[in-house]
Order: sequence, then structure tokens, then C-alpha cells
Amino acid sequence: MAHTMTAAGTTLKNQVATAKSWLILAYINATGIGGSVYRRVLNEAAVTFLSQPFSPVAMVFGEVQESLKGDLPKIDMRVSNLDTELNTAMNAKDGLRGATVTVYVVSADGLASGVAEIIEVFTILETSADNQWITFTLGMADPVGRRFPRDRYTVALCRHQYRTTRYEITAFCRYTGVEPDGQTTCDHSLKNCIDRNNTAQFGGSPGVDEGVYY
Repeated sequence: MAHTMTAAGTTLKNQVATAKSWLILAYINATGIGGSVYRRVLNEAAVTFLSQPFSPVAMVFGEVQESLKGDLPKIDMRVSNLDTELNTAMNAKDGLRGATVTVYVVSADGLASGVAEIIEVFTILETSADNQWITFTLGMADPVGRRFPRDRYTVALCRHQYRTTRYEITAFCRYTGVEPDGQTTCDHSLKNCIDRNNTAQFGGSPGVDEGVYY
């Protein structure tokens, strides 16, 4: 994809030699799949960008993979397997598949101003790992595979994400009480919501006729 750089970025890029560096930052947002946010930078030290800390890590990007069969372009992002936080998250959350990765290319001078010369947003499609690297295959989500229309009405099934820990408050469920006797998880049924006295937040539509409506 073509990019329009700032005047300062273009000047820096066109210099024959410079002591200033370019930094590649990766913002991995796994909150949509029940995970957390991870910020990494290809650098020897931590940096602050957009008022957020990015931890240093060994990180390598491969070539863009294109296909004559019409497949969407992909690119591999390899992160050091010594990153125990990412390693643990990957093993706990299905390889972090479905998480969003925003890649920023920033000049060292642009950190304070929050200006990135290049911004690309990807989805983690596949994950693999060996003793040295965690490899995330990044690409755009297949638009043909998306549900359309986006929303649907179900009678007895709640679509909201339930908390993963006792003290977590999710955006739509918002249950904060103690688990009912004998229950440790929610099966997203209306009965489970009644047991928790949380029917005001039930994500289904019990008032409509039986069936599924788009």
C-alpha cells in the first residue's frame, strides 16, 4: 500500500547517512478474544509512544506473501520466544488468532510527537513457534468469511462475553457478583443470567418468537 510521509520523515528517509534511527512498534490488541494488550518495539530499550510504554524485543518481519490464486496478502512477524508474556498468552488464547496487530514505523524524533510515518493494521491469522521464534502470520480478515448482517437476534442465548476472572467486568455483561453455588462459568443461557440476578444485561431477545432473526 502506498503511504504519504510527513516532510520531516521524507527528508530523513532521503538522507545518505544519519545518526537517527527508525523504530518499528507493534501494538497487539487481544481484548476482543478475551486477552490483553501487548506493546513491543524493535529496539534495545523501552520507548514511550502515544503515552504508552513499548517493551523491547527481537522482532523480524518477512516478505509480503502474495498469491496468484487470489488469496489475501500475508506477512510473517517473528517475535523472540524469550518473550514469556507473549508465549504464555499465545498458549492460553489459541495462538492469539483473531487479535489485531497495529504496526507503526516511527522515527526516533517522532516518538514524543506521536507521529508515525507508516501505520498498518493486521489480523493474526495463524501462529507457530519453535525454540527461537514465535511466528504470527498477519493479514487482513477475509471479508467473505464475515457474518452479514453483523448482528442477529437470538431468543435464549446471550451473546455477551462473560468474565474470565472473579474481579473482571466485561463491557456488556457487567456482572460483578459472587458466583452462584456450584457454578464457575456461564453457559450464556437465560437461566444462568437469572441465577446471577443479571437479567437486565442479558444479551438475548426472549421477547421475540422462537428462531434467529437478522
